Amino acid sequence: MRVEEKSILTRFVSLYHISTFILLCTIALLIYNMQYQSIYNLTISNLETISSKISAKIITSAMKNEKLHFNDLYNSNSRIRFSLYDKENEMIFSDLKSPIKINFDKKNYLQNDSIIIVDKSPVGHLGVYSIVMVNDTFIEKIHNIIITIIIAFILFYTAICTIGYYMIQLFMKPIENERTRLDNFIKDTTHELNTPVTALM
Repeated sequence: MRVEEKSILTRFVSLYHISTFILLCTIALLIYNMQYQSIYNLTISNLETISSKISAKIITSAMKNEKLHFNDLYNSNSRIRFSLYDKENEMIFSDLKSPIKINFDKKNYLQNDSIIIVDKSPVGHLGVYSIVMVNDTFIEKIHNIIITIIIAFILFYTAICTIGYYMIQLFMKPIENERTRLDNFIKDTTHELNTPVTALM
């Protein structure tokens, strides 16, 4: 292979790899953003559903004048926790493993790897003004998605590069065959011309 051909081939391969890398990075980023929003919204929706059920139990018990044990409001083996607050935002009940600072002005937000929602639907029944739901699995799910995207990225990039390598080999083969045929033709022609020239000399 001549120097010019090597230079052109190197530039083509570099452009192919760079453009493929940028395209896959863009696709990976879009997928990550979509998955992030999807998991965030799904987690918020799940927390709001559970909070609504807890609020309904509190309101129903208040209307029926029934005694309600707060620790019976939500029993689950999941990593969803809740706490109840009064009008002054003082904690009435909590099953949180460790206390966290709550921003009562926001309806939902992300804090220290946890998604937190603040539900004010009990409106004072049984002294409860706010229900705070906490889910600490969000960042863990995001990490799993990042790992999946990275693995998929590596696999796709490797596959595309492998296909590109074989395509280059396929495209270069006719050129190499043609160059070999041309070299042979030149050698044969030179040989055929040398014989009569030598005889004449």
